[in-house]
Amino acid sequence: MTVPDGRMFMTLRRPDRTGAPRMAPEFARALRADGLDLTLVHGPLPRTGPSILPDVAGLGVRAVLEPRLERPWDPRLIRALAERVRRDGGRCVIGVNQSDRAPALLAAARAGVPGVLMVQNQHRFYGRARWPPGSGAATGPSSPGTPPSPSARPRWCATR
Repeated sequence: MTVPDGRMFMTLRRPDRTGAPRMAPEFARALRADGLDLTLVHGPLPRTGPSILPDVAGLGVRAVLEPRLERPWDPRLIRALAERVRRDGGRCVIGVNQSDRAPALLAAARAGVPGVLMVQNQHRFYGRARWPPGSGAATGPSSPGTPPSPSARPRWCATR
């Protein structure tokens, strides 16, 4: 396999060990295993609790602090990210957290490189699904394994 020239960039607003940031080292490990250079552009360190930065540093990933990621709506953030990507020969910008996806895509577009989103489940699921109160989906004459009657269908379901 031929390794392409250039560097991949990942943005991560909070480099703590919760949610999406926990997956960032796994994605970094896979990209590094393919021989790609990677820079993690991150926001301020967590005030409490551990950070993933030692983990990604152990993988040979360059970590760069971008304090503006704390406020992803800062218009200077897009310009700074795009300039960094162009200056360092970036090939792609990957948005990790839900809050830094838009800045990652905008910076990628401004730098003229592809933008990639890490789309992950945004909630935890334990057990049976819960229907909105009053939807009628959790009650009615239907037994488990049979679809609910049309009158028991949730109000927000499309019917045709």
